[in-house]
Amino acid sequence: MASTSSSAYNTEGRETGREATLHERDASSATTRQRVVSISVSIPEGTHLARNRSRSAGSSPKLKKRSLTLPSWLKGRTSGATSPVAVAPPSSVSIPVQATEANSVSKEQSIRARKLFRDKGRTQSVPVSPRFSYLLTADAILQSGSPSVVSEVAEVVNPAVQPVEEVSLFETMLPYEARIGVLAQLVVLHQEEFERWLKSGEWNSVYASQQRWIGKDAGMRELIKLTRVSKSWMVLALDGQLWQSFDLKAFPGLAPSLVMKIAQGAGAFVHTLNLQGHTYLKPSSLVAISSSLSLSVEQASPVTQLTTINLVGCATLTNHSLHFLLLRSPNVRNLYLHGLDCVTSATLSDILGPRCPRLVVLDIRRCHHVSASGLSSFAVQCHTRALAERTPCPLKVLKIAGVKGTDVEVMRNVGRAFPRLQVLDASYCRDLTDECFSAFVEWPTTTTITGESSAGTEMAGDTGSTLFGKFVELSSREAGLDPGDPSRHLRRITSLRHLNVSGCRHISDKACSNLAYCVPRLEFLEMAAVGGEVKDEGLVRLFRTTKLIKRIDLEDASEITDMGSEIVAIDCRAVSESAIRDLQAYTRPRRGWRGWEARELEYEDGRSVGVVNPLTGVVGGPLIGQDECAVQRVVVKSFHSWVAVDTVAEQRAKRVIKSTQAGIGKDMPRWLTQWSLSRRASSALTPTVTTPEEREDRGCIVQ
Repeated sequence: MASTSSSAYNTEGRETGREATLHERDASSATTRQRVVSISVSIPEGTHLARNRSRSAGSSPKLKKRSLTLPSWLKGRTSGATSPVAVAPPSSVSIPVQATEANSVSKEQSIRARKLFRDKGRTQSVPVSPRFSYLLTADAILQSGSPSVVSEVAEVVNPAVQPVEEVSLFETMLPYEARIGVLAQLVVLHQEEFERWLKSGEWNSVYASQQRWIGKDAGMRELIKLTRVSKSWMVLALDGQLWQSFDLKAFPGLAPSLVMKIAQGAGAFVHTLNLQGHTYLKPSSLVAISSSLSLSVEQASPVTQLTTINLVGCATLTNHSLHFLLLRSPNVRNLYLHGLDCVTSATLSDILGPRCPRLVVLDIRRCHHVSASGLSSFAVQCHTRALAERTPCPLKVLKIAGVKGTDVEVMRNVGRAFPRLQVLDASYCRDLTDECFSAFVEWPTTTTITGESSAGTEMAGDTGSTLFGKFVELSSREAGLDPGDPSRHLRRITSLRHLNVSGCRHISDKACSNLAYCVPRLEFLEMAAVGGEVKDEGLVRLFRTTKLIKRIDLEDASEITDMGSEIVAIDCRAVSESAIRDLQAYTRPRRGWRGWEARELEYEDGRSVGVVNPLTGVVGGPLIGQDECAVQRVVVKSFHSWVAVDTVAEQRAKRVIKSTQAGIGKDMPRWLTQWSLSRRASSALTPTVTTPEEREDRGCIVQ
């Protein structure tokens, strides 16, 4: 019983002690809340309040760094006081402090009261404003009665006082048009920088291979990136004054949503629409873009101000979406629809013929749904409108490569309807014959286009002119006919500068005879892959009347002999190698150019000699072959020039790996042998004359 009663007593005592401890803690917490020291002091910046505590027996090491030590000027005011008192340094206002039962506060409670700040991971300075070093209670402020303290505290705690916000002077001070001008200069600066590189000669293949976007494309790219800054900047960057040229050819991977935003922001300001390479473009997107670029006019259908449209590569378009755009673009001058299946004969006869009278460039190459009848109808409509308006049709560039059924009547209508035509691309029109070109330059024998007799006053000696063109009178010999025929023949003098009839298997050099005296401004003639019917006679008759000729392509013209060695000819085996070697100082085997896409072709560039590649650190060595990027050199394409290109490639590989045997025999063309490689590599720089013994070492070369 005694043990039981004692244990019960002990248990009851422990519970009583625990309750007493809890009461003491509550009392100490209340006392601590009442002991909040309210002191208004002005502590200079940089003054640190060290927290120390007098060491005593049994004190914890963690508490040694947490005690608070007041500055020296404050210690003298508080010496001898056991309870907090109101102190103030000079030039400060004292605030009464609420004095409570602080004398009976235990040691543990005083430590808890002084633990005001969390000092783990912080500096020893007090993390409060230097102006108010300690928290001021509302009672202390009211008891102080000092107007200065009350006003200073009210200034801090006043909710009406807001922090100062940063103001953008660009958006607030400059007018809208000035901001648009600043962004426009961003594009101009990129373009001027690129032009400066070209003019100074610093632009070379090394720099071109490192920069994908140059000139205006780089400026437009920066303009698109500015749309991410804010909504106001997006409105500025997409303003129509900056997008008069809606040219996104360099950005084929642009998101469709961003393309729509640009179109909506640009509106009717756009004059050029270039979406070449945007294969993702859907018909509905093109219709939406057309609506965004349209300008609403009272009592008239909406129209755009587009003068150039390029949709090459947009293979998913339909004829409905294309016609929707063309019907709203009556002022279009340049139209590029190369390779689109949505272009049909109805596009020419129903849309372009009656509704687009200002066409200057029309590119419908490889549009397989366009027939010769649609092309002929388009030419007749343009000719009829020209007669009614007494103004010739302005069309200058017509590219109809691959159009089926192109016969004599079609070429006659094309020649009469477009007297200002300068570029005619009729390549791979399989139905073209020599008679088609005779009809193309034919002049009406009965009446002229104006309705007057051709034998009347319009004739002036051997040449004459009308409102719609000029003509020349030729003899039968000059026209390439029977020299014994005494009749005279009228031919129309065209404005052709570039004629391409490559791949037309049914034409011969007689077509060149039909064009003699009719193309005095001809500069480029392409007759590649026309078969073996092209001979010297017709070409010589044509070239005697074309003093401005610059480039001729006669690939596969195997009947051309050495008397035309100055002509560019591929696989013309009768042209000797010595003739090509004699022109080496003035010619180049390929038409090299500097750009990002040309880096894999490795053109020989004289400007890259001695230039350090910023990525690889390799210094450009001397030229191995001819300078292929020099625009003043004439391009000579022949069998021997292709051999020189492969020889330079092999020599470049040998230079890179620093081995005389590397690259020889590996991936070597079947017609390139060990003999030809070494011989042509040496002759590429210094032409040599071989002996008959050396020629016998060539062996048999299968070609």
